Amino acid sequence: MLQLSLIACVDKKLGIGKGNDLIYTYKEDMEHFIKTTRGHIVIMGSETYLSLKRPLKDRLNIVLTSGNNKEVNERRKIDGKYLTDKTDILFVNSVEEVLRFIAKPRQKDRKAFVIGGESIYTQFLLFASELILTEVDDVRPADKYFPEFNWLKFEVVEERSLIENVTIKIYERKVDRHVETTIEELSASGVT
Repeated sequence: MLQLSLIACVDKKLGIGKGNDLIYTYKEDMEHFIKTTRGHIVIMGSETYLSLKRPLKDRLNIVLTSGNNKEVNERRKIDGKYLTDKTDILFVNSVEEVLRFIAKPRQKDRKAFVIGGESIYTQFLLFASELILTEVDDVRPADKYFPEFNWLKFEVVEERSLIENVTIKIYERKVDRHVETTIEELSASGVT
């Protein structure tokens, strides 16, 4: 079955960002993010894409955006110079298009990580089999949040301290037939 993970750094109120910036940027967490996602697929919205200096290296960057976003279209022209056989960008217009793409057999050796922002996390939460949360024992002003989720549908399978007051927790979804069925239906739709 397809593994789709949401990865984020959150505070005690699930705050993730303010003013299109992360509210926490720990060196150790960035290293964890790079190690976890390198060589795989990262899925983001247009605001997250525009906040990056360039496409994330050694990953397939999937950007979920409307086709008429002028800023994204301008940036696409610039980012061509960063593309290599290990770094690529795919622009898509729907969650379904992303799910069909990552379910293709040729993607089976790659994991897919949703990296933000707020609305993208919300759109993909239903399909997530795993949440990788760097949890900060603190609260900062935020205007972007990780979505509330049903804690009873997930269980902590790994927990480790990153630095003082910062813990990485990996949550796996308990068996949820609706999610399995939905993804299997998309895979079998003939588009894969």
